[in-house]
Amino acid sequence: MLLMPLDAFRKMLARYPNLMYGLIRVLGDALKHSLDVIEQLVFMEAKIRLANLLYQWTFSRGIHQHDGILVHTGLTREELAYLIGATRQTLTTLLKEFEAQQIITVYKRSILVRDIDALKKVIFQLSL
Repeated sequence: MLLMPLDAFRKMLARYPNLMYGLIRVLGDALKHSLDVIEQLVFMEAKIRLANLLYQWTFSRGIHQHDGILVHTGLTREELAYLIGATRQTLTTLLKEFEAQQIITVYKRSILVRDIDALKKVIFQLSL
């Protein structure tokens, strides 16, 4: 992270106007992501939020394996619960439910998504 005085930042933007456009794009993307998270927390139940997070992570950090897509979360259950706006107990219940349906296999700080189509169905069937 770079810190600089506000006056120096303004002068840099005046000198390099193209930098301002890039900054606006990055800030716009961050705002859109924040609004998406708020919408999920307000309108979606925890099961959909978990399914959606796992689905997104399969693309952004998933490693394809012969039996599914391995997602290294690097998070404890409590941290993962915090990300979806749920309690640790609710998260554990949902993970066990997904495991029983053979959608995922849970490991320590990683999750194997075994059936991405079933995960997608959870997202779209429950959010209708």
